[in-house]
Amino acid sequence: MTLAAIGAIALRVLATVVNVLGLANLIHGYLDPNDPASPAARILSNTSLLVADVESASIGLAKIIANQAIIEASIAALGAPQSSTLPVILPTTPPTGYGTGGLVNAIWAYIIPSTTIRADDSLAAAAAPGLLEAPFGSLKAAYFPGGWSVGGDWSFSAQPAPDNNRAPPLDPGTILVGDLTPLDWVNRVQPGWGVTAGEGGHPEAYQTGSSWTWVYWMGFAEFAQYKAAVFGASSLASPAAPVWPGIALVTLGTPVALSEALTIAELMDGVIIELTSVPSQRGFYGYDDVKVYQNIGALVFVDDNSDVEGFQAIGATFGVYSPRSMVRASAVKIRGGPGVSGTVTPWLITP
Repeated sequence: MTLAAIGAIALRVLATVVNVLGLANLIHGYLDPNDPASPAARILSNTSLLVADVESASIGLAKIIANQAIIEASIAALGAPQSSTLPVILPTTPPTGYGTGGLVNAIWAYIIPSTTIRADDSLAAAAAPGLLEAPFGSLKAAYFPGGWSVGGDWSFSAQPAPDNNRAPPLDPGTILVGDLTPLDWVNRVQPGWGVTAGEGGHPEAYQTGSSWTWVYWMGFAEFAQYKAAVFGASSLASPAAPVWPGIALVTLGTPVALSEALTIAELMDGVIIELTSVPSQRGFYGYDDVKVYQNIGALVFVDDNSDVEGFQAIGATFGVYSPRSMVRASAVKIRGGPGVSGTVTPWLITP
């Protein structure tokens, strides 16, 4: 190898070393934190700024956490979400300043438009009728059901509104000559409503959980006048025990199977008992083609005071029975003998 060739190789090696040293210096310049212009120094500076922001007392992480705690406490103070279908529930403790000051006075002193009346005077005037009527339980006529009025403590706000489904709808056209009182009529055409007789015989229906009482317009006097106008003066005659008026003037009830212990609880003027089977050993009397058996059972009628009259023996193959000491029965109780079968049909006099 010539000296020139060796010199050329040395020059190339030297150039490579110079390039490596230059690259090293360039990398050192990027990474030198003491050089303000180096990227490393800028990265360190920006990181320091971020740390400062995170640790700041006014905008840092601690401040964010504190604000979050305040928001969470405010949300918790609101309680559970309120349904739009329910009344608004106000806080038990009003906010500071609530209900005092000039704003409240201004609200109460507000003049109702087109009048010269203050808001507080208008409220007092609106409450006055209820306060005056409350001690007397004044009645207000109801549009529905017709014929009923509702009364109660009109000054008591913490109660439900009157329920117009509490009293039964009534049609005076369903009154029968045999209905002795308004309550007899109501219980016959609308049983199970819990209606009672109030002062003067007016049917009453009490609305549970309130002070409201529904009162029907017909009492004893009005009922008697209505019956006299529809059925004539005979409907006002002295009460007497019912007698069978003929099939055209009665309404037959639902037949019930005869048994050894039977109660039929409904208004009735009597019963028809049809015997279908009687033990052969039972004696009987024959009246042409009719048999009347002996000692096969008996019945008693019950009045509206749960009292019973004397018993009546049953025995006819087709027998009709009615009370003897009451105008109308509220029930009948029957004792059928062993092996005796048949049906019991209540009947009610109709005009």
